Amino acid sequence: MAKPKVAFYWCASCGGCEETVVDLNEDLLKVADAVDIVLWPVALDFKRKDIESLADGEIAVSFINGAVRLEEQEEM
Repeated sequence: MAKPKVAFYWCASCGGCEETVVDLNEDLLKVADAVDIVLWPVALDFKRKDIESLADGEIAVSFINGAVRLEEQEEM
C-alpha cells in the first residue's frame, strides 16, 4: 500500500512552527517513514513543478503555516 502524501507549506509567518516540526529530531524519522513528504520548502528541496505534476486530490493532507499574502501562496 502506498504511503499517504503529505505537504508542509510556509506562507507569511516567522517560521517557528516549521522549526518545531524539524525539532522533532528522531521522531521526525518515524513520520518520514510513515508518509511520503511531497513538499516541505523549509527542510527539503522541492520545486513547484513537483507539486504541479501531482493529480488533484493526490496529497492526503497539507499543513499550511501563516497568512496568505502573495499570489504564489494563494495558488499553492
